[in-house]
Amino acid sequence: MLGLERWALCVRNEVELRKLEVRRRLDCLAHNRKSCP
Repeated sequence: MLGLERWALCVRNEVELRKLEVRRRLDCLAHNRKSCP
């Protein structure tokens, strides 16, 4: 079961990172910045 728990933690971390990226990109676009990631 430990392997599955590690996998789930990895997936959760990846999801959080992607959410931050999307949030930053949307914030950038909302402020009409020229060079958004």
